[in-house]
Amino acid sequence: METLVKHSFSHVYTLLSEKRQTQIGKKARIYFDALDAVIADILSPTIDKTENLFLASDKHIPLYGVGATPEEAMDDYRSVVISYNESLEGDSSELNADLRRQLKILRQVFDRAERTL
Repeated sequence: METLVKHSFSHVYTLLSEKRQTQIGKKARIYFDALDAVIADILSPTIDKTENLFLASDKHIPLYGVGATPEEAMDDYRSVVISYNESLEGDSSELNADLRRQLKILRQVFDRAERTL
């Protein structure tokens, strides 16, 4: 029996019809809009300006995003939140109490966002 070769998402996406690409794009936009709303509600990040950069951070989790504009800082912050969540989930059985608390908060964020799908 041959093993199915896995292709990257971007490769498979380009093979889909334009209609299917549009459908997937709409679902992704709905999810990311929901994720942004939940991040704003639960983590309540703020944006501060340094000399020449904007910094997005929150009081719950020691994360931050930077950018030349507030939007870029929030985009970076969102990507850091996603990466950090994946890292904590991967090590969930080995986390100390503080990191378990952070993971609990992040699980709330992603669980609520995923309920929109």
